[in-house]
Amino acid sequence: MGRPSSYWHQKSLLIAGFFFSINIVASVLACAVWDLHAHPAIHNLLYIGGLLCSFLLNSLIALALYFGVRHQKPTLMMPYLVSATIHLIFSLGAAFLCLISLLDHMFAGNDSADLYGVIGFSVLFIFWLVTLHIVARERDEIRQLNGHQRLVPEYL
Repeated sequence: MGRPSSYWHQKSLLIAGFFFSINIVASVLACAVWDLHAHPAIHNLLYIGGLLCSFLLNSLIALALYFGVRHQKPTLMMPYLVSATIHLIFSLGAAFLCLISLLDHMFAGNDSADLYGVIGFSVLFIFWLVTLHIVARERDEIRQLNGHQRLVPEYL
């Protein structure tokens, strides 16, 4: 069993670190925007519980990607690919909605503050697209080194 090229290998490890860092930042921001005093106790418990479950799930996905890259296990990279695909679709949809809102405000002559939403979600879309490409490339390279065959031919 050979080692994958260091280029894709290092980039995939970096993506695992970015994903874990984004997970931490998103959880902290979600805690910061929630007003505990404005909601009943049951809503606070449900919110914090959902936030904790989300943090744990994303942490497990980041760890699976890390161990998949480090130990050359392509199946451990699949949770990240699924999660990144969901994030990619959400980012594209949110950018599209912000763009529609921006165009509506521009034609009505109102403030066009939705430009920041378009830019932000477009950057996120590009980020998820690039990371999907890198991790899928690393997974395919590991499969090839381990002698696994692709289920779908290249020409499809």
